[in-house]
Amino acid sequence: PIPCVPWQSQTSGQYQRRVHGTLDQWMYRPEYVIMELCIQSAITSPGYNEIITSGQNTVLVKGYAFSGGGRKIQRVEITLDDGITWKAAKIHRHEKSRHRGQMNWCWTWWELDIDTSQIRDAAMISVRAFDESTNTQPERLTWSALGMYNNSWYRVKLEKDAEGLKCVHPVHQYGGDLPLKEHAKLTQGGWLTEYADDALKGAIKKAGDDSKEAPSPTTGGSGGGPTISKAEFKKHNSKGDCWISISGKAYDVTSYCSENNIPEVPL
Repeated sequence: PIPCVPWQSQTSGQYQRRVHGTLDQWMYRPEYVIMELCIQSAITSPGYNEIITSGQNTVLVKGYAFSGGGRKIQRVEITLDDGITWKAAKIHRHEKSRHRGQMNWCWTWWELDIDTSQIRDAAMISVRAFDESTNTQPERLTWSALGMYNNSWYRVKLEKDAEGLKCVHPVHQYGGDLPLKEHAKLTQGGWLTEYADDALKGAIKKAGDDSKEAPSPTTGGSGGGPTISKAEFKKHNSKGDCWISISGKAYDVTSYCSENNIPEVPL
């Protein structure tokens, strides 16, 4: 694992300053330096938008897990009822432990065959892992002071489809050999997109800005406020006068950029 120094990758938000004091007081404190990865697990199959049909007898659920500090993954569990009951997955280790058998740096692969009848009425498939120090993943999103280190249960939502159950991941899985720009478009999909949009809107409002909502000209939305032309929208692209578009609405985030020291470059 590579140490992650927070002041190289994070910015200070108004909420963070309110809780921890000014930037100079906490941003460089050693306890905020991330030296080890937290425990993680993810589902790779069924894949994004894969359909589970009624004709299938079983569904092979599989993925990977890892933990920081060289700690070995001890077990991986799957739940179909949001944590009420759990099923133990079969673990596959393709690499030997290093440093006298005490360090495990590679991903641990896991899999579990589940009867289709057990999945038919489930709302989602969730996974969690445990390492040899009994570290595990929290049920819900829990962020550190710097907004890093989310490692909650990985959830694949099951949506009823004409052909069966459609598996919707939090984000679109990696698009193989696609160019970076094309892959970035894919990552906008998934059930987490709506959650992230709501969270961003909430953060903007909590920051105390006086954002004004109006339908975005790119979507031709209706309701709320006046329609803004594309040419007018493009004029507001500086730190001193910044608008953004989220889910078909335009927001004035000028005060947010100023209060949180957003640099000019991304704009």
